[in-house]
Amino acid sequence: MLDAPIPMILFCPACVTRHIDEGEWATPEKAHRKHLCANCGHIWKPALVSTVGVRELVPEPERELDDVKTTLEEINYYRAKVDACVHLPVIRRHTAVDTANKIIDYLEVSLLVRAHDEKKNPGPYSKMTK
Repeated sequence: MLDAPIPMILFCPACVTRHIDEGEWATPEKAHRKHLCANCGHIWKPALVSTVGVRELVPEPERELDDVKTTLEEINYYRAKVDACVHLPVIRRHTAVDTANKIIDYLEVSLLVRAHDEKKNPGPYSKMTK
């Protein structure tokens, strides 16, 4: 069984012409690593795995929801680490707590950015707020 090719927005590295696989070339049965530019004839490999040139990238809702869940789990993990730091000597506690809090802040900001983007382009995250 062939793995499905990874959708990518491709441009020929020689002439910068947009490369879009259509028809049978856009199917898993015709998965390919090398692409031929229709404009200049240049052949290139955009990745080490099979790819397909697409017009636009469509997000995979389940995968993105899993990413959000994973981020929330990471936040909870680092919050637990902060709580576990109470037994450490003061200097080590401050360093550990500062590091964990910076990571938590980064993860929370990434969720806020996703939520902001979601308001502009409703998608899988809108289900989480309802």
